[in-house]
Amino acid sequence: MFVRKPLSYELFDLRPFIDSETMDEHYNVHYKKYTENMNKAILDDNIQIDAANPMGSLISQLKNIDEYSTEFRNNAGGYVNHMIYFENMSPNNNDYETYASEDLKNLIDMNFGSYEK
Repeated sequence: MFVRKPLSYELFDLRPFIDSETMDEHYNVHYKKYTENMNKAILDDNIQIDAANPMGSLISQLKNIDEYSTEFRNNAGGYVNHMIYFENMSPNNNDYETYASEDLKNLIDMNFGSYEK
């Protein structure tokens, strides 16, 4: 079954941009509930997840979203969205330079101003 991925930072590390209460609510309430409800829907709907590649299997299932219950669709979507959200947050302001292409960096700077404080 699926679990919440542990954070690589503390809930308060994103201040002043995101307060710890917001992070706590999303990680310990929303992400937790989406994970629990998605796992329940997988069992209830007898959805086959490949144990060797669970995320790939989950994403494949989501491509055929109309074939599944609303419970699975909503919670799997919430699970994946929150996982992506937390994996792409960082207390290090320069992390985007590690992952972003030059084109993306230029678009960010052009549309939102310099990424630097």
